Amino acid sequence: MSRMGFGTMRLTGQNAWTPPTDRAMAIAVLKRAKDLGVEVVDTARYYGPGTTNAFIREALSPYSSKLFISSKVGVTRNPDQSWQPDARLEQIRADVETNLLQLDVEQLHLVQLRLGDGRILPLSGAALLDSLGVIVELKLQGKIRHIGLNNVTVEQI
Repeated sequence: MSRMGFGTMRLTGQNAWTPPTDRAMAIAVLKRAKDLGVEVVDTARYYGPGTTNAFIREALSPYSSKLFISSKVGVTRNPDQSWQPDARLEQIRADVETNLLQLDVEQLHLVQLRLGDGRILPLSGAALLDSLGVIVELKLQGKIRHIGLNNVTVEQI
């Protein structure tokens, strides 16, 4: 895998909440990234919400066997555009299923539980293990290939 990756959050509009003003440009950026050798694309259901996943699907599908799609779970967006910790087990499952559907894939290459270094999702102990347990279940079901943590503290690890 190439070390070149592309984070898609900035393809959205203001505060990663709305579609961009120039949708065609967002699609063109993704296609150009692919042409330049980007093989890792990072997204999340809550970017847009759903905007970046739709762009990835439109610009890059059918997906190259070299493309590695990474997504994050553990956060949701409120109507006021704020970022809300949400590692409820049912929400993690729903986030993975939504990503699969929006991206039109059977498996996500990497799902990262976003912990936000204590500011976004201050999970630890049993709650953290429960959240990771759901992700492991989804991996065993074949919906996730790799599991990661995003923005973690040493204590959480």
